[in-house]
Amino acid sequence: MLIFREPTDSDYALVVDSFWRSASSVPSCHGLGRLILVGMLEKVIANPAWNVTIMADDGAPDEILCWAVYRKPTELFWLSVKPRYSRLGFARSMLEYIGVRPGLDLYCPILPPYLLAVAGKHGLKLHHRPYLALT
Repeated sequence: MLIFREPTDSDYALVVDSFWRSASSVPSCHGLGRLILVGMLEKVIANPAWNVTIMADDGAPDEILCWAVYRKPTELFWLSVKPRYSRLGFARSMLEYIGVRPGLDLYCPILPPYLLAVAGKHGLKLHHRPYLALT
């Protein structure tokens, strides 16, 4: 059974590394170095208005299957699914858990192409708002 939990101190290394690897390939992030991208993530995580949620299996709660950083259901900083678990509905389950529903306007500071590709199929209206990470 899937569980959603708060991150532990040891989770942050995987969150930061997976964010860097995936965000650095987004066209709007090309040319931004690790220091800038990871710094943006760390600033958001340090802000108590933003939440970090980890999805794991209750049989192996230390293995992160998916994670998300969001402020509220309409503001998503980033969502990542471990590659070997992609296309199994984990991202959709995470979005449902944090309150994202079809038809909702979803504001993101970084828009990965894969999210743009599937958003319409799932009834999400995505909006690029780069300044969200600064507030």
